[in-house]
Amino acid sequence: MIVIDQIRQLLQVQPVPSRWHLFEWCDLAITPSFIKHCCQDMLTAQWTRKLPIIQTTAPAELAARLIHSFLDDFPDIDTEQYFVIDFCSGAGGPTPVIEKSINRTRTRLNQSPIPFRLSDIHPNLDAWMLLSSHSANLSFIPQPVDATSPSSSPPLVISKTSSVSTSSGDHKSIHLYNLAFHHFNDNDAKKVLEGALETADGSSNMPLMYTTA
Repeated sequence: MIVIDQIRQLLQVQPVPSRWHLFEWCDLAITPSFIKHCCQDMLTAQWTRKLPIIQTTAPAELAARLIHSFLDDFPDIDTEQYFVIDFCSGAGGPTPVIEKSINRTRTRLNQSPIPFRLSDIHPNLDAWMLLSSHSANLSFIPQPVDATSPSSSPPLVISKTSSVSTSSGDHKSIHLYNLAFHHFNDNDAKKVLEGALETADGSSNMPLMYTTA
């Protein structure tokens, strides 16, 4: 029945949209977890490895430079406790590279490290446990986290400055989306942005195609 419902949804005739939103097999509920994880591993490799001749630097390293500049724009980044929450983390993507680069620089400058947390609506715990074992400043949220509804997510996702009832703790949060928005249709993308405005102190959307060189 689930398969039939999925096929009906794909074949349903819709009005011509302002943009075409196609689907990925790995996003479908009928796709087994091991196939989803293979897709996520492939995307992580695209972020963390450079193509010979075509690329001089891995996209994840370029993304780290951009996030460096982004964080420097926060006037209280060194006086407040910030956390970076990565949504739609998959198998990790560029986030471990970004975290290591940023905190290596902050350590050299005698600045406090910034914790990074991985999250996803379908948590890839096997990959995350291995990644987090390599850094004291990289952890993960084991429960499913819906990027379209961060206000209903675990408290660690939500900034102390948020007015939502689940806000707790003494940290501010920055939401990170790496190659994530193609998963969302227009309505869901709007929910993601509205949720970030409601629960975070900043957000960054990092498409892979803008981090190639």
